[in-house]
Order: sequence, then C-alpha cells, then structure tokens
Amino acid sequence: YWNKPFGMKHWMEHKMGYRMMDDDTTFPNDNPQYDNDIIVLVDPDMLFQRPFVNDFSKTPDHVWAPYSKFGTNTKAVTHGKPMAQDYNFGDKWYSKPKEVNLTHVVGKTSPVHSLSVTDAARLYPAGPPYIVTARDMYRIVVKWCDFLPKIFDVHPVFMSEMYGYCMAAAHLQLPHQLAKGFMISNIDMTRGEGWNFITNTNGPQVC
Repeated sequence: YWNKPFGMKHWMEHKMGYRMMDDDTTFPNDNPQYDNDIIVLVDPDMLFQRPFVNDFSKTPDHVWAPYSKFGTNTKAVTHGKPMAQDYNFGDKWYSKPKEVNLTHVVGKTSPVHSLSVTDAARLYPAGPPYIVTARDMYRIVVKWCDFLPKIFDVHPVFMSEMYGYCMAAAHLQLPHQLAKGFMISNIDMTRGEGWNFITNTNGPQVC
C-alpha cells in the first residue's frame, strides 16, 4: 500500500506542478489554479454508490462520527478542513509509535508530541475515502511519504500506511471531520460504517 502516498505525491508533482522547498515548510506551486480542487483518494477495491461532493450540507447527521470535535458544523471540504472515513482504530496510529520512538518518526519539534490521546482518537483516525483540497493534500502526502517508512521502523504492521497519513495530518495540524457513513466493508461494524443506507432503503432498491 505504500504506492498510495508515493503515487499521489508523484502525480501531484508531475501532473499538477506541486513542489516542496528545501526547508520542508513552504510549497510554492507552479500551477496555483489547482489549489482549490478537491481530491478524493480511495482504495482500489472501493466501488462508488453515489457521486462524491465537497459540500455535505444536506447529509443526515447519522453519517458523521458522533464524537467529532466539529460536530456536524463543518460540512464542506475547504482549506484546513479535510474529511475522511473514521476507521475505528482510535489512537493506535499515535500511541503505538509513541511507545517505541515517536521522535524517530516526526522529529523533536513536531506538534504531534503535544497531542492529547483524546484528540488523537477523535480527530485523526482517518481512512479512505480521504476528501481534501489539493493544496492540503500535497502538504499531507509529502509528510506521509516521509513518516511512513519511519513508522514501519518502530511499528511494522499492516496498518502502517494508514497510520502514516494520520501522523502527517496531525503534524500539519489538519484535524479531520470524520464520517461513519462514507464507506462500508464489514457487516459486523454496523455502528461504525454506513450501513444505514440499506436499513433505510426498500429491498429492491438496495442493489
């Protein structure tokens, strides 16, 4: 799955003209017309059931993760306000590397060091679909590519790739509006995924 961040970074640099300066903090864009575009990053085994949008003002409240710090007030994807599916792994993306060597992953001065366990569990356990402005996505993928191999150094698990995204978002202080209704995968996770679309639909319309 490492091709997800590295592939996105390559595409954004070679197709959209994004680049990061040597100081790793500024990113002058050769083609700023893309900044406001919305990027939806999904896994290759996902199927779309309806069009993606960047404004969820008409989306029912049950779609959102109930503990989101933003409640349902943040209903549009804009700069600094990305969205994603809540993948129910809480603070594991943060606590597991921290148990071994968080500094190895993010350096000594990262804002991640001052993150509370509560915020780690409520604002960042994100997974596909990720819905982010192009400007924010490039910032995330740069750090995602940087942190992912280091996370694997200290916590070599299958989920390292997803933890890398969470770590990058937290480092950049980009808390996510998390949803429980953007994705379905496991019928045993009715409380954490968007199965309401079936229970609220007449049988013949499900398929």
